[in-house]
Amino acid sequence: MGTFLEWMLESSLLVLLVIGIRKIFMGKIHYAVIYSLWIVVLLRFLIPVNVFSTPVSVANLFPKAFTAWEQAERSVEKEKADQGRESRDAGRTLQTGIGVEQDLTEPSRTNSTYGVRNLEESSSAVLQGAGSQFYAFWNRSFFRYGRTFIAVLLLLWFFVSNVTLLHALKRNRVFYGQRGRVKIYTVSILQTPCLYGCFKPAIYLPSALVMQDSDRKVSEEEREQMITHEYVHYCHRDHLWAMFRMLVVSIHWYHPFVWLASSCSKKDAELYCDETVIRLLGEENRFRYGRMLVRLAGNGQWGDFRYSMLLMSKKGREMEQRIRAIGGKRRYSRWMMLPLAAALAVAVGVTCSSGIGNLAGENDGLEAKASQQEQAMQVRQSISADDRTATDAAASYEEAFDRYITVFTNAVNTGSTDQLDEVLLPGSDVYQQQCAIVKNYYKRGIREEVKEYTISSAIKRTADCVAVDSSEEILVHYGDGTSKIVKQSYRYTCEFIGSGWIITDMTEIM
Repeated sequence: MGTFLEWMLESSLLVLLVIGIRKIFMGKIHYAVIYSLWIVVLLRFLIPVNVFSTPVSVANLFPKAFTAWEQAERSVEKEKADQGRESRDAGRTLQTGIGVEQDLTEPSRTNSTYGVRNLEESSSAVLQGAGSQFYAFWNRSFFRYGRTFIAVLLLLWFFVSNVTLLHALKRNRVFYGQRGRVKIYTVSILQTPCLYGCFKPAIYLPSALVMQDSDRKVSEEEREQMITHEYVHYCHRDHLWAMFRMLVVSIHWYHPFVWLASSCSKKDAELYCDETVIRLLGEENRFRYGRMLVRLAGNGQWGDFRYSMLLMSKKGREMEQRIRAIGGKRRYSRWMMLPLAAALAVAVGVTCSSGIGNLAGENDGLEAKASQQEQAMQVRQSISADDRTATDAAASYEEAFDRYITVFTNAVNTGSTDQLDEVLLPGSDVYQQQCAIVKNYYKRGIREEVKEYTISSAIKRTADCVAVDSSEEILVHYGDGTSKIVKQSYRYTCEFIGSGWIITDMTEIM
């Protein structure tokens, strides 16, 4: 879930940065360049994976926050797993009559008293286990199936709506003429001219605007302006961009900044179209073209976003912005491209270093995580006295903790994770997490030197499982030459597997 949050944050920030760049440079550079900025956002959402990494990305600037989030999630899952294991151990104790070892800090109790407590804990654990199973089912079902199901429904709604509208237009349309390779039709079911269609788009004019006896009939000049406007949309391939917008909105329907980006890109498409139309019609026709847009502006309706049509003009703030842009003749400078390119490069560098991997939204995907857990379980079951040599196995949990401190520090300083499987359970979440941290630290030039560490407390959970709380002081050397002492506290879960102790989980103690 941490990587998914990184992607959500970075993609949201990218949209905000593009909107900021758009606002700063609007009126100072051609609207064609402003409109093209949205290609970066489109690619970010259509390819929501980690393409490249930069040292100034959000994920690298705030790695500790995301790591803490992931550790918190893992600690919750681990606690639920421990509760289930304790429940099973308690059940076995009742059946065999052998008492389970108690917390080191608790006084001794008789077997009968402890048996009653085990029965109560067993019943509670059963209820908690059922709750955790429901949580896991809901979490997996929503991220893997829920969002995908809604995305498919949206795509189906868009498809049916557009097919229905296209059939209605074909039943009512009358051939009017042709501009280039685009056919022009008149229809009675539209109030505003538009370009509509995917592979063979056509220009549709409301019949009331061209009928001789209609009170809405436009002049020949206005009719030419309408047709030119829609033909420019065709030349800009805006009908294809409309399809991409609908696709991105369908896939990432849960992302509020996707809807914001879609709305802003539509407005920029119209501004770019107006700019091109004025250049074709001539600067002297600028105000007459603006009056035509105001006169034919229609009222927007809820649900218009599901159609790929491009209405010529709508009433409201969007029309006000277009009229202001049309009303002022602007002089653009090519030198403005340099700061714009620099700003866009910064925006991409800061926000394009993490990906969600898949729509499930998990760190490595739900399937990968399930595979890791299954692998860890297989390792637990397969390790025996013959599988681990005396030198590999830690005789006590204190030794397992000491070896972990030495091995992890050496891994950070060398970039090698080969020895981590000697101190961490291979295939477990903590093993995958620590391997990723080692590679991240080594890549960023971070080196560590252990100054002091102590075990502050140790609590037996079962006969073969001990929770170790530690206090550590680490001298961290950063890539820029600076150093500082970092004090941290963790809770390590040590388990006796096969012939020795090994760390199976760790959680930061706040």
